[in-house]
Amino acid sequence: MTSLEKIISKQEIEELKAKPLGGQKIEYLEQNDELINFFLLNDFNKYHIQQIIHGKNWKEKLEWARKNFKTVLEPMGFTGYHYSQIVVNAGWLEKLEWARENFEDLLKPMGFNGSHYSQIVRNADWEDKLDWARKNFKTVLEPMGFKGYHYSQIVVNAGWLEKLEWARENFEDLLKPMGFNGYHYSQIVLGKGWEEKLEWVCNEYKDSLMIMGFSPSQTAKIIKGKEWEQKINWIKNNYWPKDEEEKPKYTPAQLTKIITKKDWQQKLKNQN
Repeated sequence: MTSLEKIISKQEIEELKAKPLGGQKIEYLEQNDELINFFLLNDFNKYHIQQIIHGKNWKEKLEWARKNFKTVLEPMGFTGYHYSQIVVNAGWLEKLEWARENFEDLLKPMGFNGSHYSQIVRNADWEDKLDWARKNFKTVLEPMGFKGYHYSQIVVNAGWLEKLEWARENFEDLLKPMGFNGYHYSQIVLGKGWEEKLEWVCNEYKDSLMIMGFSPSQTAKIIKGKEWEQKINWIKNNYWPKDEEEKPKYTPAQLTKIITKKDWQQKLKNQN
């Protein structure tokens, strides 16, 4: 057994060799016992290594981890997973240097951790996202109960600035009085159609799902993904039995669990 096989199986090594520059990457790892020992001692697993060597500058990414991870990132709470996520896209070295120079003093005191940082910097506009957090998180979002995790979810996809501005202008007056918190908001705006979802919550939640007993948490789960309008309509049309003396077939918690699954329509059809 080679040192590398302590982390990656023989079959997976062969699969990696078949990828572009795979043979060169595997040879480099197999000939570098110091690097493998570093991975073993610092809990880097095969997934982390595969992410690190994917794409360009893979040697530099491996060597940066070996030379700096233990002294720079680990003391701030970063793990191998966080490192592998930070270096997966362009600008990886700048992202690592930003963390080295600023994370401890700027983000950590506001409750951000390595996981949040790796999410924030994963996609485009990462410098602007960090700058917004530095300038506004403490005064805008934190007083409304938002945490670092919520921020990292809000900014991970497109339209991140509009989502933050909506929260700044509307959350306290429109959503918070109905029991919605930062986590619920971050889940509602995570995918597409977030503006329509927020409009529905503001205009209709109180007179529909709220009356039926669906909590903000359950509502956020229901409208988080695709087909959310169909799900809402199903609940509005089917939740209450036609006979007013009968109780609903499901509790809000039970129905939320069913309706958030991929095959929700079939499951509901089978159970009726």
